[in-house]
Amino acid sequence: MGLRMGLAAIVLVAWCAPVAGNCCVEDVWICYGVYDINVSHRAAIDDYTVKLREIENGSAVLVLYQRNQFKDIYTMSESDTEIYFNRFRITLLRLEDESVTIKAYKYGKERLWGKEGAVELAIGENASTGEYLISVIDFENESVNLSIYRNGARSTHPINLTNLTNLTHLACDKFDVRDSHVYDGELKVYLRYLCDDYCIIETYLPLSPDLVINITTDDVYQPDQMIHCPIGFKNSGLPVRDFYIEVKATNGQEFSTYYPVIDQDATFDVTIDPPALPYQSNLSIAVDASGYIWNGDRYSVSGRRNVTITPYIVARKTVAPVELTLRETASVTITVKNLGDENVEILLADALPHGFETDVATEWTFSLAPMQSQNITYEMSPEEVGKFEIPVCTAEYGEESEYSVSSSPGNENENENE
Repeated sequence: MGLRMGLAAIVLVAWCAPVAGNCCVEDVWICYGVYDINVSHRAAIDDYTVKLREIENGSAVLVLYQRNQFKDIYTMSESDTEIYFNRFRITLLRLEDESVTIKAYKYGKERLWGKEGAVELAIGENASTGEYLISVIDFENESVNLSIYRNGARSTHPINLTNLTNLTHLACDKFDVRDSHVYDGELKVYLRYLCDDYCIIETYLPLSPDLVINITTDDVYQPDQMIHCPIGFKNSGLPVRDFYIEVKATNGQEFSTYYPVIDQDATFDVTIDPPALPYQSNLSIAVDASGYIWNGDRYSVSGRRNVTITPYIVARKTVAPVELTLRETASVTITVKNLGDENVEILLADALPHGFETDVATEWTFSLAPMQSQNITYEMSPEEVGKFEIPVCTAEYGEESEYSVSSSPGNENENENE
């Protein structure tokens, strides 16, 4: 009797104990990308290398290496597929006179599912996940029988067994602990835990590619300020392989890079030289990226960012001090700089705040060579007490002064009579 009780206790513990496992990962053929090959260019695919030996009589002779060791040789026509020991697979997509295009796969583990949730259920209870409903029929020895339904109405509301009109019965399956079944290719049900009167069921939904591009820049740049532009990729979905990134700016600059796989966050840094134009302009930065997910489907993502580039003539104006009495004067300093690559004739005009006077003319004409600056300073004095807004100065240039820039708005002065 004691022996029987001991065995029963051991069986019960083994049956009720929670188990570990990763239901997000499956063993599948994983696409590593599409490769163009000619006799002088080979394709490196992880630890494999595919080389084109020759093309003759409508067939291509491809040689397979692994870690620089010869493994096999194949004579292939278009659409042919060859498999090396269920570990590596190539399909010949295109065959031309001097080159071929192949799609390559490796067999391995891939993260395909995302956990949706876990629920504790007893006999007769059910739970819904998206368009699916899971119902516990009964327990049988160390197993549980589950019925799986799909909501044919595609409703967004929770579903239950009280109204079977729109429910399609998919299956009634027996689950042991750690068993999983996939339904419609859209739902994975996994039995995590089983005890006397309840079970714990986990549900998983298929992952999809979910790459987000973040282009980080300031909003405004001068022509002499390089645009440092980190381009971030955030991946919360399926890994993407054979991933090419192209960056194009509207001033003609282009950048590109390649990642064998994007399965987490990554950053591609580019530096763009802004254009030097006589007028304010917008520079658009376009990012286009593409690769392949595990089943060979192509996946693309793009992003855009616009920045403003100031004219190549820049004017700055400061007034000091910002507070003064009627017996004091304020010093006005104006700096004009040519950030272009040609000499420029400048007509500079300034205006006094209301209630101020000066004994100098506030218009100047001068020439600026490339990257040259001109500083102008004069004094002005208040005639009355008050708070005054500092007006901007204006620099005109170009043929018939067709272009002009203004300084940034001046600071306000608080004048008090002592």
